[in-house]
Parts: sequence; C-alpha cells; structure tokens
Amino acid sequence: MVRRAGGKSEYARHLAKEMGLSVLQKRASELQSMFLGESEKNIACAFRQAREKKKFLIFDEADSFLQDRTNAVSNWEISHVNEMLTWMESHPLVIAEISIVR
Repeated sequence: MVRRAGGKSEYARHLAKEMGLSVLQKRASELQSMFLGESEKNIACAFRQAREKKKFLIFDEADSFLQDRTNAVSNWEISHVNEMLTWMESHPLVIAEISIVR
C-alpha cells in the first residue's frame, strides 16, 4: 500500500512511460466547477482528450472530488461519481486515479 506523498503520481507516470504513452494529468481544480453540470462536462472532456490524443490519463487526488455515494447529501455529489464511473467503464486506455490512502 502506498502512503500519502509516497510517489503514487510518479509511479503512474512510470507506467505510462513503460507503455509508450504520454500523460494527461487532471487535478480537482481543473475538473470542479461551481456551476451545476460543469464538473461532469469537465470529467467527460478529460476522457475524450485522453482517448483522442491516446494518452495515459491520471486523476490526481481523485478522492478530493469523488466521494462515497452512500454518504452524499446533494445530487451533484452522486453525479460526479456516476460520470467518472461510466467513463471508466468505456474508456479504452489506461486510467490512474491517485488518492490518499486512509
């Protein structure tokens, strides 16, 4: 198990290099929006960019914007996770979601 600040992103970059893929890295600040539905559009855009450019997609600190749906208070919390999961199921390339292990 990798601990916080344990090189998780570096390991994902290493995997990409070994597979001959360049990296497309997205952070929560690039995906989250204060406007309803925009975060989901940003998540979809990240997957489309990775597919079109044939890049290894890394979501850095994914747990900061993807929460357990069972504890969700608002619909948007559920829709962020749903958007991510549906794209993950159909995405043809490699994805790394880097999260803090608790």
